[in-house]
Amino acid sequence: MGSVGARTALRNMLASLEAVQTWLSKTGRTVDSQATALPHIYAEALPPPADGKRYTLAELTGYRPFILVWRDTHTTQRMSTTGGVSSGTYLVQFEEDIDSADLSDLSASSTDLETEVDGIIDALWDASQVTSGNLPITATTIEDGPTRVDYSAIAEQGDHHAMLVSIDFGD
Repeated sequence: MGSVGARTALRNMLASLEAVQTWLSKTGRTVDSQATALPHIYAEALPPPADGKRYTLAELTGYRPFILVWRDTHTTQRMSTTGGVSSGTYLVQFEEDIDSADLSDLSASSTDLETEVDGIIDALWDASQVTSGNLPITATTIEDGPTRVDYSAIAEQGDHHAMLVSIDFGD
């Protein structure tokens, strides 16, 4: 599986998970299927800012919560004249706004995000093992987070936090 095919498979897997659909619905948007989840799972980057230069606060908060998927590494190893084995790593960032009601207990808010992402990872493992055509996941690692945005950037970006997970795959 090539790197674009692997990224597409991972995005589709994430979008099909009920845990992801529930997390993406936190702000009241209706996300109840793979088709409605996929537009909130971005490949490589968010869509360009409306002005082509900088995102507005409204644009960024309008995207959240979102998932960003990008390639870290990808290797194809030739096994014979007719085929090979692909493996690699994708980085997946889960980003959400921090509700103003949670500002008095940021630890609880971070724990909630961590618990939700852990549930998504568990569901991703299950999907990887039992569903044909899904990306064969070999390892997951929480690389960072939950990490809150730098306080000095809140006015421009909104108060939010994120987690970064690496997902290794291989045939």
